Amino acid sequence: MKMSFERCTARNKMFVNSAFTKVDNYCTFLMKKVLFKVLFLIEYYQKGKKNDLNF
Repeated sequence: MKMSFERCTARNKMFVNSAFTKVDNYCTFLMKKVLFKVLFLIEYYQKGKKNDLNF
């Protein structure tokens, strides 16, 4: 009885850990997406500024 209970809790811990890892990966993916967009906008804005200075 005790062994099966321990095995069950271990399995639950593994499941929770994997779920947290998935959430963590998703959050980092979203952050990377946002950061990439921000960097792209800054780059685009600076290029636009340079072009304005050339005219």
